[in-house]
Amino acid sequence: MAAAHRSFAEYVKKRFDNNFWAAAESYLEANLDSLGIELRRIHRAGETEISDVKVEHVWVEDKPGMEIHFDVAVSIWFETHEGDYHYDDYDENIVWMMAHCRGDLDKNLDCFLQVLFGKS
Repeated sequence: MAAAHRSFAEYVKKRFDNNFWAAAESYLEANLDSLGIELRRIHRAGETEISDVKVEHVWVEDKPGMEIHFDVAVSIWFETHEGDYHYDDYDENIVWMMAHCRGDLDKNLDCFLQVLFGKS
């Protein structure tokens, strides 16, 4: 695909994938109990692990100079495994998050800053 046909959203997905995974892991670790996740197929909640983090949409706002602010809607797919090892089952859930970011295009967004990551 030629560079002219790539979107900013695709660029953000590829360039900051690790940032969004790390933020998703931190957020789930800190907030899992308060998310109100319903478990249907397991008897007792065990380990939770992220199976996928997807950038779903990006909104961009121009700022003075080459600075931009951009909001990124992220879906976090995760599995909660059975805590009783007699059963080998898990529940899948999804949480939507919003990352508020900013960066400078003159610096190739190397100064990317994730301002806030929270429940959308």
